[in-house]
Amino acid sequence: MFNSNALYFISAVAKQRRILSMSDITYPSMDTNNLAQCLLRAEKSIEFLQNQHSATLADLHQELNKWQRKYNDLTFQFTLNNTEVNAYNQNKAHSTIEQLENELLRSRNRVKTLNRIVEEKEKLVNDYRNRLQILEQKQALELYKQRSASSTRNSRYSARDKQEHICHCIRLGQLILPNKPKAFKNIDDQRHVISHTRSSSVTNRTNSNHERTKTLYIGQRSSPSQPIDRQTLPKQQRYLFATPNENIATTKIVASRSTMKFSTILPPITNKKAPLKATLSCEGEA
Repeated sequence: MFNSNALYFISAVAKQRRILSMSDITYPSMDTNNLAQCLLRAEKSIEFLQNQHSATLADLHQELNKWQRKYNDLTFQFTLNNTEVNAYNQNKAHSTIEQLENELLRSRNRVKTLNRIVEEKEKLVNDYRNRLQILEQKQALELYKQRSASSTRNSRYSARDKQEHICHCIRLGQLILPNKPKAFKNIDDQRHVISHTRSSSVTNRTNSNHERTKTLYIGQRSSPSQPIDRQTLPKQQRYLFATPNENIATTKIVASRSTMKFSTILPPITNKKAPLKATLSCEGEA
C-alpha cells in the first residue's frame, strides 16, 4: 500500500513538471479565443493536480501515523520480552508475594472467626432480650395481682370498718336510747341482712370485735383534762358523763323500763308442736 501511494505521488509530480515545462514552449500566433481556452484548460489541470497533491499528502500522513503506532507497539513488546531481571530481586519479590498471600489468608480466617463470634453474641443478646421481656411481663403481672389483691383487701377492710362503725353507732344508740326509734330499727335490719351475706370468717371476726368494743364503750369515761359541761348536753346523753354510781343506777332504770315495755308489747309464746286445744287452754289459764 505504501509503495503504490509513493509511486502515484511520484507520477503526479512528474506530470506537473511536464506541464510546467510545456508552458515555457513558444507557440505560434493564435486567436484570442484559442488562447483563452488553453488558459482555462491549464487552470483546470492545475487545480486538479493541487487536489491530487493534497489527497496524496493526507494519505501519506495517515500511513505514517499508522506505521508510527505499529513501531511503538513493537518496541514496547521488545522491551518487555528482553528485560533482564536479577535473580535475587525475583526471589525477593516471590517471597514478598507469598507473605502477602499468607497474611491475606490469615486475615480472612480472622474475619470468619470474628463473624462467628459476632453471631454468637447477637444470639446471646437476643436471648437476654427475650428473657428480659418475659421477666418484665411476669413482674407486671405480679404487680397487677398485688395491686388487685391490695385493692380487694382495702375494700374488704373499708367495708368491715364501715360495718363496725355502724355496729358501734348501734351499740351506742342502744346504750343511749334503749327504746329505739324507727331509724335505729332500720339500721338493725340492714345490719342483719349484711351479716347474712358476708362470709362466716368475716362475721366471726366482726362479732368478736363487737364484743371487745362493747366492753370498751361501756367502761369509757371522759378524761379529766377536758371537762365537759353536762348542762349543755341533751338529757339522753347526760348520764354518759356522770359518775359510775349514777351510770349503774340509770342502766338499772333503763333495763327495768325496757323489760316492762317488752312484756306489754310481745305476744304470748305458743309451742308449735303442741296441739291447738292445749295452747288455747294454756292461754285461758293465764
